[in-house]
Amino acid sequence: MFQILFLLGWMGIFVGSIAGIIYGVAPEVFYVQIAYLKEHQWIIYLISIFYLIISVEKFILIISKSSDKSYTFKLKNGKISISFLTIKKIINAIAEEKNYINECMVKVKRKNEGVLLVLNLVCKETENLSGELMSFQEEIIKRVDSTMAIKVLNIKVELKDIENTSKIKLEAK
Repeated sequence: MFQILFLLGWMGIFVGSIAGIIYGVAPEVFYVQIAYLKEHQWIIYLISIFYLIISVEKFILIISKSSDKSYTFKLKNGKISISFLTIKKIINAIAEEKNYINECMVKVKRKNEGVLLVLNLVCKETENLSGELMSFQEEIIKRVDSTMAIKVLNIKVELKDIENTSKIKLEAK
């Protein structure tokens, strides 16, 4: 939601800067009769060009960020690119081996030295769940490093829900 508002804000800046450039070049298009604006229309023109450059650069940055969803190694003979989907599949395969994890959603964020992982989990109620999750984190770090040679910098585990496995039902009176 925040990203959409952010994008709409930059689109507004873009449209405003175009309007400012048009006002600087052809002020007769606008029906503004303010003497101060007519005296200083070159300032409006320069500010509009500045904001136009910034908004175009921001659009290019947003587009280039969204299309690059992989981790790339640069080697002497070329480069290797591993998609985030591959990393997610390996983590989901590890999660499927664990009988206490019912649902696992993975987000991967690239950093220069490696990747950051955010795991949203739904687990069954088990004894020593925090210890099990710590060993799960360690296994992910080892498997991702040994399989793809990608360093996992941090794993943030967000426990969305714990499903109760108890068969005792509470009745409301």
